[in-house]
Amino acid sequence: MSMKELLETADVFADPMLLVSVDGTIEATNPPFAEQFGLTAEKLAGKRLETLAALSASAIEEYLQACARSDKALGGALLFRRRAAAIPYRARGVAYPPQAAPSASHVLLCLQAMREAGAQTAPHPVTHLDAHPQHWQEIEDSLRRQSRILEVTLASIGDAVIITDASARVSFMNSVAEALTGWSLEEARHRPLATIFRIVNERTRQTVEDPVAKVIESGHVVGLANHTVLLSRSGSEIPIDDSAAPIRVPEGELFGVILVFRDVTEQKRAEHARAWLASVVDSSFDAIVSKSLDGTITSWNPAAERLFGYSAAEIVGKPIMTIVPPDLAEEEMQVLERLRRGERVEQLETVRLTKSGRRIDVSLTISPIMDEGGEIVGASKIARDVSRQKKSERLLRDAERRKDEFLATLGHELRNPLAPIRNATEVLCRIEHAHPESQVACEILRRQVRVMAHLVDDLLDVSRISSGQLRLRQEAIELPQLLLNTVESLRHAFEAKGQLIGLSLAGETLTVVGDRTRLIQIFSNLLNNANKYTQEGGHIDVELARDRGDAVVRIRDDGMGIPAAMLDDIFELFAQVPRSRIGSDSGLGIGLTLAKRITEMHQGSIEAHSVGEGRGSEFVVRLPLAKLTEATADTPVGADPAPGGLRILIADDNKDSAMSLAMLLTSMGHEARVVYDGEAAVTAADEFQPSLVFLDLSMPKLNGYEAARRIAQQPWARATRLVALTGWGQPSDIDRTQAAGFHQHLVKPVELDVLKELLENAARN
Repeated sequence: MSMKELLETADVFADPMLLVSVDGTIEATNPPFAEQFGLTAEKLAGKRLETLAALSASAIEEYLQACARSDKALGGALLFRRRAAAIPYRARGVAYPPQAAPSASHVLLCLQAMREAGAQTAPHPVTHLDAHPQHWQEIEDSLRRQSRILEVTLASIGDAVIITDASARVSFMNSVAEALTGWSLEEARHRPLATIFRIVNERTRQTVEDPVAKVIESGHVVGLANHTVLLSRSGSEIPIDDSAAPIRVPEGELFGVILVFRDVTEQKRAEHARAWLASVVDSSFDAIVSKSLDGTITSWNPAAERLFGYSAAEIVGKPIMTIVPPDLAEEEMQVLERLRRGERVEQLETVRLTKSGRRIDVSLTISPIMDEGGEIVGASKIARDVSRQKKSERLLRDAERRKDEFLATLGHELRNPLAPIRNATEVLCRIEHAHPESQVACEILRRQVRVMAHLVDDLLDVSRISSGQLRLRQEAIELPQLLLNTVESLRHAFEAKGQLIGLSLAGETLTVVGDRTRLIQIFSNLLNNANKYTQEGGHIDVELARDRGDAVVRIRDDGMGIPAAMLDDIFELFAQVPRSRIGSDSGLGIGLTLAKRITEMHQGSIEAHSVGEGRGSEFVVRLPLAKLTEATADTPVGADPAPGGLRILIADDNKDSAMSLAMLLTSMGHEARVVYDGEAAVTAADEFQPSLVFLDLSMPKLNGYEAARRIAQQPWARATRLVALTGWGQPSDIDRTQAAGFHQHLVKPVELDVLKELLENAARN
């Protein structure tokens, strides 16, 4: 039961009683006291005691202060006005709660009327508190209950509370203060606060002035200094903050000090984390911007100011569309929608506007921001200026395009003179010569033309692979036969150096799916490499075997080997063993690069091994075997009789190339005509009605594409095969010739075997 409830219970105390604060404000009364003034207890609550008493306010307050300081009941006399009379009362006052003395906040008064004003009879019969000790015991029990309630209240607020007297000695501590200081109330009571509450500056380690002493000195509320650390009794350090305030009696005299403080360790950590994050954001080279889900900018770091030109003061609070180009508004709406779904947007490359209206390329990473409840409330955006990177990429693409154009032009210009050289060589080699040296000269010419053509092809193939333009024309291929044919095509090179070549083919048919021409290119490059780096009279071995699901080709030689320092780089473009060790015939250093890249395009791998210089080398090629459903043997081509009587038209503005090809075809038994521009080709074709037409693509008057279209439109040309014979060999060139109606695309100079196969096919048709 609370004190207010206790007082309001009329049948407990017959004596007038009231609970009053030390400054004289009535908190509660019992009915006997209220009846003396003809008022209710509710109306008396909140009134000042001096408004009812015939004594001065200072006298009343002096008495109340004395009661509040004492741990015993103090007697006294009070005069109360009732109408025109003053009624004296004998009073007994006790500090409330009793445990709070000497700094209790309230006093419980029990009154006994000494006499009624104007009365001649005995005092008014009342039940006196002194006459009933059990009543006083009930009051004390109630006061103890109230004291416990107060202590629980102070403990439950979560902050530490210490109360001192006017001499800065501890009179009360709640449990939170006990836990933080390491002192119990029993141990700390009546000790100086400075002994219990030891504080220093966390940075300087200097003792901080006692806040209670500052309150006693100044009489005002004092806040603790920043960076204050409490040194607990156990030696631990606890960051704290808050304030101390004076406790005064009604006359204004300082009665004590209340100190309230709290552990701010977590707050300090959070502040440090926020400060650290703010420092990171401010020092970042990337623009960091936050926005609400409606697209309003809420933060803007210095890097954003530098990137976009707006200061934070100018842009915060404005829509994000301020820096988004109008043509990208839909993109921004899609980004906001993804953020609302909780998605993160990473490395979005887009365009933004600066304050001056300049468009800049940026890469954005945008993350949703969630509140403590996990609800998405905004977004954080990191923007990086990639304008230079984009410009570099454009320059690289332009350089790559120009390089491809240069290489294509170079290939065209180199192939044009090679074509007549090869044609003329074949014509000369078909003539009977009286001197054996003539045949040797023919073989030299053939070999060197082949080397030149091979170098040009390799150079262009590297460019095509790098740009992703090399295409594979895949078919099922039997590796044993392909290797045999490849070795035979190069046998003259090995014989020229007196090298012995061994060929060990698997005792089974091993079939792969790949581009026949490119696979030949892989093994030709490796065999040429072995021929080049093996001394005269050396040995080269080619071995084919199955290893689970792969076909494995090993090409070994006993030549000069590969230096250990070069093994890791041997497949890099233009990597070569020093020329001084092999002479001048070292090529361009791109053959192994091509072999590796083409092998990888076939889902295979290639490795190089060497046990040391002068001890040879080994190259191992692995290619996945075709599945049974894919493995179909090549259909052998029948050895038809040599074709004869074909009418062939050659149109090329390179007269040497056209004339030499005509001479070669004539020596092979065909009828050939030559013209030097596109219009002449259309006219001659209509007159000659050839079964085979070789057209250069870059001719005057009418290019090869248009000439082919016009010839193909003629009724007599249904069986005529149109062949593009050109120095242009890029994939785009091949696509154009197919679209123009060409049946085949040949790149100058044409190998004799390829030419023979073409003539055979034309003869069959």
